[in-house]
Amino acid sequence: MKILCVLFVVTGAPVLGEDPQEEVLELLRSMQKQTTLFDLDKDPVPARETEEFQVLRARKGHLSELHSIVKDLTIEEDLRVCALDVLGAIGDRRSVYLVLLILADDNDALAVRTKAVGVAEQLGDRRAILVLTKILRKKDRMESIEQDGQVLHRFNRWAELKRVAAEALIRWGPDERVIGVLVRYLEEETETVSTLRYAAYCLGRLGAREAIEPLLQLLSGKIPPDVRSEVYWALGRLKSEEALPSLMEGVDHPVESVAIASIQGLGHLGELAVSSVPTLIRHLRDPKKPLMSRSSVADALVRIAPGDVRVVRTLVEGLGMWVPEEDDLQRRRVIHVSTMVALQFVRHPKVIPALIRRLDSEDAEVVQASAILLHRLTGESLGKDATRWMGFWKKHSGSFSFDDKPPFRKSEDSSKQFGE
Repeated sequence: MKILCVLFVVTGAPVLGEDPQEEVLELLRSMQKQTTLFDLDKDPVPARETEEFQVLRARKGHLSELHSIVKDLTIEEDLRVCALDVLGAIGDRRSVYLVLLILADDNDALAVRTKAVGVAEQLGDRRAILVLTKILRKKDRMESIEQDGQVLHRFNRWAELKRVAAEALIRWGPDERVIGVLVRYLEEETETVSTLRYAAYCLGRLGAREAIEPLLQLLSGKIPPDVRSEVYWALGRLKSEEALPSLMEGVDHPVESVAIASIQGLGHLGELAVSSVPTLIRHLRDPKKPLMSRSSVADALVRIAPGDVRVVRTLVEGLGMWVPEEDDLQRRRVIHVSTMVALQFVRHPKVIPALIRRLDSEDAEVVQASAILLHRLTGESLGKDATRWMGFWKKHSGSFSFDDKPPFRKSEDSSKQFGE
């Protein structure tokens, strides 16, 4: 113990005192300054890489000391969170019961419970997944931040905890018990918006095809836009061909987030959604439609029909499709950028001559984008010279194939050549 104390004097870490709990708290305070940095120039240090972690591990009875701190509601939240962080890094399964109790305790601090979700994953005890599933069932509880009698912000108290629990369930992977409970939530928790949202989200990510019918049932009723978005997205992930009519109808939904989710859902359906291509193309070309839903079409099109000449024509036209009424430069360029990205996944030979023709554009950005795409799609480095590219195409058009040319193919000199 004396050696450890000397080490901490030398390194500038806290000198340990006579009160055992206070010694541990002082170590946690010092560790917290390193593990929760808010400095853009520095990354937080993982708990196990700190000197304090090594000192804590060397203490006799360190588990019971850390458990006592985590359970003590009078201790600062941040230090209890830090103690949980250490327990997760240690990975001793004797901490499982404590973590499960925290997850199940609605009276404990949200920050502590949220950290406990990650620690449960680190400890690897699958009993945690049923507790996490119950967290998703919690009733929405709206709270507000007020100042001078004015409401500045309203929020759902359980939103972040539910989000973290949902992501953890997905990382745990498919489990019949969890899937069964989540499907039941779709049928029974219809008044709790966030429960429906996260249940649909998890079921889609877990590939639970038994959820298709209850998800379709939800669409047939009156549900909030947030829920409809998640249901559209989940049905696409689940490759539900039965959902195709609903997803196509959702493309022109008046709420932009719902339209985007519908378009993404169609993209996830892939070739099952080929009949939606004309609908998607019309949406992309319609300047009256919301900008971000229009920009999401390009990705969906190449997921659905990368070898369709209609997709080729539409995406090549999208290069240089600026939105002049937008003040923000990124929003003004968003359709141009999204179509440029999508074109790298097109798999129809007609994309090559179509891009060669765009090299004659008066728009310098269109010329630059076309040259980059031609290089990435063919592997050739002919710059922005349309004549050279046309010569290449006349020579190779009969034998050209995308089979040995994966998307994003890029030679070492392409960045220098095109100024990327």
